[in-house]
Amino acid sequence: MKKIIPYIFLVNLLLIILLFIYKKNDQKNVSELLEIEFIKEGELQLKNGKETIKKIDIELATTEQKRVQGLMHRSSMQENQGMLFIFDEPKPQSFWMKDTRIPLDIIYIDADSTVINTVKNVPPMIEAEVAQSKGSAKFVLEINGGMADQWGVRKGITKIAWETISQT
Repeated sequence: MKKIIPYIFLVNLLLIILLFIYKKNDQKNVSELLEIEFIKEGELQLKNGKETIKKIDIELATTEQKRVQGLMHRSSMQENQGMLFIFDEPKPQSFWMKDTRIPLDIIYIDADSTVINTVKNVPPMIEAEVAQSKGSAKFVLEINGGMADQWGVRKGITKIAWETISQT
């Protein structure tokens, strides 16, 4: 009888471990199935001097909850779309790519709407901090990876201007 108890304990422990692994994989599958659609909340222009180099539709991340969610659970984004993060105060910012399925260019912008730096082609699904500003950023623009170079976004030169649209 004494030898049976350790075996029962081990079998129960193994069952608990297997259940934990199953639940963890089940949660991951639910996360992979979730798909969030783009909702146009504004329009943004990227300008080099007086020249508009690109106009895009944007979603706005103005609350902590929206900033944490960011572009998670998106399998794609059109070339003319992006997300503009607006912070209460300019300060050094950093981003990660947890549950973000597409590579992004992350553009850090100061309080004067001028690009501070761009972290290009950030790979998807990285849970560690991957992209940092090189100064105090009031705004951050996320766009598809590779677009910043294609559009001619330049540190210290490119500025942004945007307007929100009415949601009726």
